[in-house]
Amino acid sequence: MNYSKEIFEQLIKYTPAAVAMFDKDMKYIAHSERWLTDYQITDGSIIGKSHYEVFPDILDRWKKDHIDVLNGATIIKEEDEWKRDDGSSVFIRYRLNPWRNSSGEIGGLIMFTEVITAFIENRNQLNKTNTYLESIFKASPDVILILDKNQKVTDLKLGQNYEIFEDELLGKSLNDIFSRKLKSDTIKNYISLESEKNNTEIYTLRTDNNLEYFEARISPYLEDSSIVTLRKVTSLIKANLALDQSEEKLNFTNLNLEQFAYVAAHDVRETVRNIYNFSQILELKLKEKLTEEEQQYLNIILNNSKRLDVLNENLLSYSTFNLAAVEKENIFFSPLLNSSFDKLKNQYKEKDIRFIIDNLPKSIRAYKQQIDMLFFNLLDNAIKFNKSSVIEIQVDYKRTDQSHQFKISDNGIGIDKIYANKIFEIFQTLEPQENYQGQGMGLCICKRIMDIHGGQIWHEENKPRGSQFLLEFPIEN
Repeated sequence: MNYSKEIFEQLIKYTPAAVAMFDKDMKYIAHSERWLTDYQITDGSIIGKSHYEVFPDILDRWKKDHIDVLNGATIIKEEDEWKRDDGSSVFIRYRLNPWRNSSGEIGGLIMFTEVITAFIENRNQLNKTNTYLESIFKASPDVILILDKNQKVTDLKLGQNYEIFEDELLGKSLNDIFSRKLKSDTIKNYISLESEKNNTEIYTLRTDNNLEYFEARISPYLEDSSIVTLRKVTSLIKANLALDQSEEKLNFTNLNLEQFAYVAAHDVRETVRNIYNFSQILELKLKEKLTEEEQQYLNIILNNSKRLDVLNENLLSYSTFNLAAVEKENIFFSPLLNSSFDKLKNQYKEKDIRFIIDNLPKSIRAYKQQIDMLFFNLLDNAIKFNKSSVIEIQVDYKRTDQSHQFKISDNGIGIDKIYANKIFEIFQTLEPQENYQGQGMGLCICKRIMDIHGGQIWHEENKPRGSQFLLEFPIEN
């Protein structure tokens, strides 16, 4: 008898399910290890303890079920919710059976249970997802097709205003439904980058002498099937075609304007320089005869004609960047910056200037003349707008996966952050011209150069004083 009892207890203990055996007073006689694990029982042995002591929040209706089973009933429940006192819910599948002794009398009950909380939660989430998808399908204005492994339509959902698909679509392929599929190079400008990733095609359909365009997004679905979302994009493609034509006209107009500006600037330059040169000749010939007031007027003519000449040169540079039919080349920064340093030291001989370079790229692909002007203008500004006894200018560089990044820092007068964007506008100067020479074109030209290169330029405060300009060039493959 003891030998048989030990075998029975071992059998229950190692059963791969949550099983427990009770006497008529609902005290534990035996249980499986899975019972302790599933119901998170960790406070020692429960043999001999009352089931209601181990689980004081047992449902009252379960207690009634236990009485019924002890009276001979068998209770099976595929799904039941146990709301615990701690606010959690446990879902259980179970079977309750009475067990009998050798005399045939009921000696207690045995519980076979399975915690199915994870299954119920997953099922509820799946039901929510299905409801959500169904509502999307109902609200979607698109046509949704399911294709089999042979690319034939096996199921579909028609959106609103798609009466053109009056014919039966089932059993047909996309090539059967539409007039033709456009080549990818024909439509590359009309679909987004995200669409290209999602295997998007553009099909045409001619109806009543009208040409309609449809975007078909094709995605894998189940094993050998695919799901296709059809959307009418006729208006979008026709608008893009019109935009392309407008862009061509605009580019042609801009080219004519740039050529006009180039010719006009040359004519203005010649006129302004004639005014300046003849004013100088007049000053030399009449220097001893001019009154103080007349000399003052002549100085105004000379100074303003000189400023107008510089302004004209800047406008010429700004308006004709796109005229030069040049190709990008590998620009080696060390000689480029050294050349700018030498020019500026010669231009500002009276100032103590120190240039500091912290790392440089070997080279980047860009338009050399423009990059030369870009760095010269920024370095020139760092010197021009600087009252320090020793002018310090530092050039830093780092490379990321997407860009080349330069930083030009100085210890000058700095720029208030409220003007961080305004400084890049044409003819914007923050300081009076009697204090600093300039026409407000330098940073505007720098911004134009960065735009042409597809990059960015912005200003940040350089604490404790000064400015720093940051340049970001995209890396070209």
